[in-house]
Amino acid sequence: MPGYPRDRLFAMASGDETGGDDDPFAANYNWRAPDDDDDDAAVNAGLTCDECAKRAARYHCDDCHQTLCFNCTDAIHLIPALSTHAIRHVRVGDVGYVAPTRDDLPKIARRLPPPAIAKLEPHCFTFGQHVVFRDTDLGRGLLFGLALTQTRDQPRMGPCNGQFVRVLWLRGVVPLPNQCYLASLTFHGQAFWPVPISTHVSLYHAYRIAVLAEKTARKLWRREKYAGRLRRLRDQKAFPTEAVLDEILALVDTDAGGVTLQHLAHERFLAALISGTNLDGDETETETDAPYPPATRARLVLCAASCLERPADVARRYLDNVIRHMVDLYVGYAWTSWRSFVAAGRERDRQARRNATVIVLQRWVRRQWQRRREERLKQSRSSGLSALEALQRFQNKQAAVGMMDVIWAKTLRRLRRYGVATWKRCSDEIKARSPMAPIDAAWHPGLGIRLLKLPKAYASMKSDGSLGVEDIAKYKQFRLNHAGPTSVSFWIVRDRILIGEYPHGVAFPDKKRKATERVASRTDALTCILLEQIGTFVSLMAFDELRAFEAGLDPPVLPAATPDGPFGFETQLLERHAKLNAELDRAVVAAQKYATSAAKSLQQAERDPSTEDFVRDLLLKKKSAADANLNTALANKARLQPIRILRCPLPPHSATPEAELLEILNQLETCLRDGENLYIFSRQGRGRAGMVAALLLGRLYGLSAQQALERTQRCHDAQKAVAGLPSTRLVSAPESLDQIRLVHQVLSSTATIYEPVATYDGDAYLVLRRQRPGLAIQSFIAAQGFMVDEFPSAAQRAADHAALQAANRIALKEKRALQLRVRRAMEGVERQAMGLQEDYSRHELPIWTARLEMTAQEIDSRRRWQICLQHAESAGMTAEDVRIKWPQDHPPPPPNPVDPSTDAVA
Repeated sequence: MPGYPRDRLFAMASGDETGGDDDPFAANYNWRAPDDDDDDAAVNAGLTCDECAKRAARYHCDDCHQTLCFNCTDAIHLIPALSTHAIRHVRVGDVGYVAPTRDDLPKIARRLPPPAIAKLEPHCFTFGQHVVFRDTDLGRGLLFGLALTQTRDQPRMGPCNGQFVRVLWLRGVVPLPNQCYLASLTFHGQAFWPVPISTHVSLYHAYRIAVLAEKTARKLWRREKYAGRLRRLRDQKAFPTEAVLDEILALVDTDAGGVTLQHLAHERFLAALISGTNLDGDETETETDAPYPPATRARLVLCAASCLERPADVARRYLDNVIRHMVDLYVGYAWTSWRSFVAAGRERDRQARRNATVIVLQRWVRRQWQRRREERLKQSRSSGLSALEALQRFQNKQAAVGMMDVIWAKTLRRLRRYGVATWKRCSDEIKARSPMAPIDAAWHPGLGIRLLKLPKAYASMKSDGSLGVEDIAKYKQFRLNHAGPTSVSFWIVRDRILIGEYPHGVAFPDKKRKATERVASRTDALTCILLEQIGTFVSLMAFDELRAFEAGLDPPVLPAATPDGPFGFETQLLERHAKLNAELDRAVVAAQKYATSAAKSLQQAERDPSTEDFVRDLLLKKKSAADANLNTALANKARLQPIRILRCPLPPHSATPEAELLEILNQLETCLRDGENLYIFSRQGRGRAGMVAALLLGRLYGLSAQQALERTQRCHDAQKAVAGLPSTRLVSAPESLDQIRLVHQVLSSTATIYEPVATYDGDAYLVLRRQRPGLAIQSFIAAQGFMVDEFPSAAQRAADHAALQAANRIALKEKRALQLRVRRAMEGVERQAMGLQEDYSRHELPIWTARLEMTAQEIDSRRRWQICLQHAESAGMTAEDVRIKWPQDHPPPPPNPVDPSTDAVA
């Protein structure tokens, strides 16, 4: 349908086109709709314009979807964005606004009258009056404030026609009934009463003291925080402590004098508080996470007048509640006391009536007995009984008494037999339900047990919790020797007793492997433990705990379907043992075949004379290697012990009855005595397992409780799972204090078995049992171990005496040989010294002697004299050895004799 463009509308408005008779604007605008739309316009002439709802609708805009009059159509489509809309005459089916009739207008335009203005309820609080209110933003419970609403203030109404009142609240200032004010230090966020500081007549002084206390607390809070004593959040919430609080009070008491010297009138102080400042917060302190922020010291809140109360009214209401509660309490107590008093009185009356009734009955019975007695006496006097009849009656009574004794004896025997049978049945039921069979304990825990000596740990725990190491190399060797076959196991007695966690998974899960590396079949924990000659597995976990733990593993270890069936680890253990046994059997068969083949090849080579020597040597080496391989396979097969599983459940983290624990220890010692090697495990391998390990060390080696616990801890730290942890982060073994206390208790009761005891055997031979730990005794000397045996026999005593004499002879020979070697060594040293002296005397001394025998004329040169002295010092010669011939040392020659004959002739 073509619409009317904007030029057409303007043409119609200007009179270029004439409208119909129904057009209300026909007189003003000479225009009309097309002929094909006249009938539709006449049909829908009752529609009203959707825009103005006053004039009749004549046009419809297909784009706006509105039915409009001429004026609204022209006014709306003057807009450039709407000028291109398609406009047509109204047709049949167009929807528009229908004006209601005049009769329906009162019903549609019905309006309720406005509600009456509520009457204002004025409050009765005056300016500066003490009030009590509640506000969760300021604090818990009742808060004290001052009403600051004046008469010139405009009334503030709430939704309930009640007035609102401005209330001033000061933190740490509480008004007292005697028109004074108490300054206190509050604890924000803590359920404590505020600490009172001092009482003042002026509100200004009380507020100043409270501010001084809070500033002092903030200063000490910064000191504690920067000193590192408030690192945790709970330490900050617990501030201030008692010591800091005492320091705060002392500092406030010191500085309070300067605060109270200043004075400010009450009205001026309130006016200053009401006016406030133009700054946010305290102008001298910045906002931090410190307590007592300055911005919240004084708060002006707007509270409903109905929520405010006077302190006297509150005190009166609370006092009324306390009195009512006390009255109710005392009334209830009085009612209970009255009821008990009435019940006691009734009971006394009833007892009195019973006593009176008993007295009457006793008197009646006594009268009846006396009456029958008198009748029997009358009958005896009247019948004339003789002494023989009286004797016969006495004998009958004695026979009746004897019969009663016989019956009572038979009854006692029957009851005794019934008691013994009941006790036997109960003991059988207890034995049937008990997881452990009764064990005949030996007189000594280490009786017949072959154990190695305990090596020294070379480390001990200090008082400050750190580890003191004596020799780091030997301590590392100790840890290496006591580390178990898995990462969570350790030896307390090498090759005999292994302690650890529940065996599952890989033996060393933390070991790094390459992506292409194949996992060996013997890397699981159970196989590694079996290869260490361990055959007896002792579980210390409770049955329910063990099943729940196995169900929670990844992957879960599924136990048996029945509750009494084997556990998951028992099934896996039997499977691993069977698989390992089959592998060892196949290895033995293969080694036997290889040894048989090597032996046949060697026999054929020996029969053939043309076999060369190097071929025969190769075959001989091959046969030796095959025999060694066979021996190794047989030894490995012999090392695999049969499987035995012991269930000894102990409660975790709690003390076990001592009798039950002793039964378990006796059973484990019996297993060691039979040559079995033990693997004792609990859930984590340090609580219950550590306790049993310490007890075994103390009982078998005679260690004290402290020594056993210290050695157990050192062995526990040797496991590879905790190798990288520092000593201060290691877990204690045993773990709980109850377990450590039980170790001390059990070992203190068994400490006397290691004391020397002097006894006599059947031959009146004095025997002194010395049960020192680690000492080789009797038949176990060669094994370098520790074993306690029964009392020695005559043959054993003779063998010990012969061994002692042989040891003495060997020691004497070694002593004499040592003396001979020392004497010969001293003779060799002396001989060497004499040879040196002789060589010096024979060769060097004559040379020097000849060289130094010179005349004084030959030593006129100083240089030659210095050379001679140097040679003498290097040769070790003294001043006596240097001899120089001086002229004065020689005596003068004798004078020539004169011949007298010659003289006379002259």
